[in-house]
Amino acid sequence: MRTQPALFLLALGASACGGNWSNQDLEFANALPVRADLESRVPGSASAGQRLEAAGGIQRRDPLLGDDTYAKTVAASDGFNSGIDNLLAAIEAVRTIPPTSRDGDRRAWGPYPTKDQPGFEVRVVMDRLDPRDFEYRIEFHSQAGGQWFAVVVGSFLADSDAAGARKWSGALTLLARQARDHGLPTPNIEAMDTLDIAYSTAGDPVYVAMDTVLMPGQVANRASVKSWRASDGGGQLTFSLVDVMTLPDLAGPHTVTVTSRWNASADGFSETKVAAGTNSGATLTDCWNRDGIFWSSKSWTAAPVEPQPPECVALMNRPY
Repeated sequence: MRTQPALFLLALGASACGGNWSNQDLEFANALPVRADLESRVPGSASAGQRLEAAGGIQRRDPLLGDDTYAKTVAASDGFNSGIDNLLAAIEAVRTIPPTSRDGDRRAWGPYPTKDQPGFEVRVVMDRLDPRDFEYRIEFHSQAGGQWFAVVVGSFLADSDAAGARKWSGALTLLARQARDHGLPTPNIEAMDTLDIAYSTAGDPVYVAMDTVLMPGQVANRASVKSWRASDGGGQLTFSLVDVMTLPDLAGPHTVTVTSRWNASADGFSETKVAAGTNSGATLTDCWNRDGIFWSSKSWTAAPVEPQPPECVALMNRPY
């Protein structure tokens, strides 16, 4: 499932230009999260360079297992990055525009007419609670009148022990249903209730968690993704669907969790597990490299499983 918070969030009008930055203004802007700091990077994926040539030709030993695990891991990573990109692109727009107003420890941008939601105005309000702690919100209201309502709320906390720029922990929430309740169109995310993102760039690995609550009637009630990206090129991506109603060969509502782990050479380990509900405990485990799957096991078959290679054990035990 790809969660796509559309760029409607901060599609500022042409009037949003001009003005000058102060040094304190830059402190506010620099507290905002940066897309490149948070994205997942599977070796060979769209975000990490040209995709591996071997990936398109990977053949499984067991054709019943479906598509290759590497391709699924790349797709999950790219989908995760799409959600990050669309939401943070809106927030990063603030970096290109000096504040409209300044009041002590508060900065505001706007209000501006929106490009894609005729009849609405948007503003960004950001507060500095102390030198390390910031909060912000993106608000809309109808030009015909009415109160401002938040569509995105976020917070940032600087790591006082971290060296270098943009070492933060933070959280932000996209309130999609609340936007619709106030009449604001939410193109491409009508199935979403809320989207929560929590992150930390202060340590190694960088950690990002994205949790989406879906509206009633969807294929699942909730979708969550957790990403770890280490400085040595390795990483991990854990994706969960909660209360999935139907999947091939699995009857009834259940929770499915997929964990993929890899190193900088595109050697990887993936485990798909029914974590709750009907068929709880059913597990599919793969180890893969540039040449394809080299070890595979599924819990629901009586077929003998080859001994697990040492390199697969090493990938499974890689700490994150």
